[in-house]
Amino acid sequence: MVPRAYLEYLFQFHRRRDYYECHEILENHWKSEGRKNGIWVGLIQVAAALHHYRRGNGKGAGKLIEKSLFRLSGKEEALKRLGFDSGKFLSLLEQTRENIRKGRPYQDVDLPLTDPGVRREYEEYARKREREEGEREPAGGVRKTGEGEAPRK
Repeated sequence: MVPRAYLEYLFQFHRRRDYYECHEILENHWKSEGRKNGIWVGLIQVAAALHHYRRGNGKGAGKLIEKSLFRLSGKEEALKRLGFDSGKFLSLLEQTRENIRKGRPYQDVDLPLTDPGVRREYEEYARKREREEGEREPAGGVRKTGEGEAPRK
């Protein structure tokens, strides 16, 4: 079973593309755990890098993606416990770093969750969250996305 904060991070990352919120969620979780697990910091940095990248801050995005690669490289077992294909995940970060360096436009990415148990937990959580949001959806069907964030296409 993975922490609820991590499931919310995945929800915000994949369904809302609200990278700022991803950062906030995991930072609070990391602090509540006593700042012991560096894997959370690496994931926080990934979200922050994508937030900056999408907003056109290539310099900030580049620094953060470098930091996340440094922090997450060599943590393959920890990444696997969170459901990632660690090789694909690190390759995705390297490709994102290259895109930032070359000034390519931002494109959405999906984290490579391959563990069936974690995927199942995440999908159940996401369905529940979407049902809850649907019940609270304002008139006209407009859903708020994160500040400065583009809605998912």
